[in-house]
Amino acid sequence: MPIEKFTAHETVRRSVQEKATGMDRKQVAEQTEIARCWEHTEWRRIGYVMAQEHMEIYAPQADLTVARWERERLQRIAEPEAATTPPVGTAVRRYRVVAQRVDDAHSGCATLTSFTDAESVEAAVAAVRRENERLGGLYGVRGLYRVVQVVEEDAVTEAPEARLEAFVRKTVLPRTHPNTIARRRVLEALGEAGGLCTARAVNSDGDVILCTRKAGHYDPDDLPGFKRGKSDGTPGGWYLAGGLIWSEAGAACSPHTPVLGEEVGR
Repeated sequence: MPIEKFTAHETVRRSVQEKATGMDRKQVAEQTEIARCWEHTEWRRIGYVMAQEHMEIYAPQADLTVARWERERLQRIAEPEAATTPPVGTAVRRYRVVAQRVDDAHSGCATLTSFTDAESVEAAVAAVRRENERLGGLYGVRGLYRVVQVVEEDAVTEAPEARLEAFVRKTVLPRTHPNTIARRRVLEALGEAGGLCTARAVNSDGDVILCTRKAGHYDPDDLPGFKRGKSDGTPGGWYLAGGLIWSEAGAACSPHTPVLGEEVGR
C-alpha cells in the first residue's frame, strides 16, 4: 500500500479546516482577518462556502470541496512506490506526525501536523520528512522544523478509495437535500447521477445549470406555483435547479433525454 502523502498546501488546509470545525460565520470572519498567506486563503474560502451553502456552523463533512480535494489527493498517490510499500503481510497504520518550529523568530506556525500511512513510526517520520523537507516543502530548508511527536491513529483496514466512498455515503450524502445542486454533485462523485434529468438552462448570470430532479419527471401541463398565482416556489412538473424553474420552451434550454444510466455532462 502506498504511503498517503500530504503536500504543503494540503497540510495547511487540513489544519485550518480542523480549527474552523464548529465555528459560526462571525468566528470564521474574525480568523480570516488575522490569518496570513495560505491560511488566509483557506479561511476566506470557508467563509464563502458557509455563505453560499447557508451553513450556520462549519463542518468539513458538509464541504464538498474538501471531499473533492481528498479524492484528488488519493488519485495523485494511487501509484505504488517500491521504496515506500511495506512487505506483504505487514500491518499498515495511520500516524499523526507533529513538528515544532525550531526558530521562534521565524514567522511560520509554531507546530505543523502531518498524517501518513506507514508500517512503523520510523517509516512515518521518514515519509513526512521526505515530503516536507524537499524544495518547496512546508518545512522549507532542513532544520526549520523538528519532529517532536508521532501518534498512532488507527489501523488501515481498507483501501483509501473505499474509506472515502464510505465517508461520502454515510456523512456527506445524508446532509444534502433532495433536488439540490449539492445532492447532484455528491451523486456525480459517487457515479450515481445517471438517473437524473439532463435538462440544461442558463441563469441570469450566464451560468449553465442542470436540472436536479430525476429523469422522466417533466410534465409541461403540471404548471409551477408562479404560473398559478402562488409564490411558494413549487416547480410542478417543470425543471428545477438552484431556485430557477423553467420549461422546454424557455430561452437557452436544452431538453433532457430520459435515458437511465447515461453519462451526465459536468
